[in-house]
Amino acid sequence: MSVYKPKNSPFYHFDFQINGRTFHGSTKVRNKREAEQVERDLREKAKAEIELAKRLGGAPMTFDLAAGRYWEERGQHHRNH
Repeated sequence: MSVYKPKNSPFYHFDFQINGRTFHGSTKVRNKREAEQVERDLREKAKAEIELAKRLGGAPMTFDLAAGRYWEERGQHHRNH
């Protein structure tokens, strides 16, 4: 479990990695036991999303892919491209 409570927050936060991808954020609960349950649910949801992306052939977004996608969808249509 990777649930912790930062000193400047009333809520517990989570932080975990699956297949090299990092997931982190607030659980929005004040009880550690509830926070651990939220983290387990989020971990299962993340695993399902990663498996779906693998089945659909999705690769992780790199800067090169993002820049190319931006150019195709937006950049080439600007007045001063």
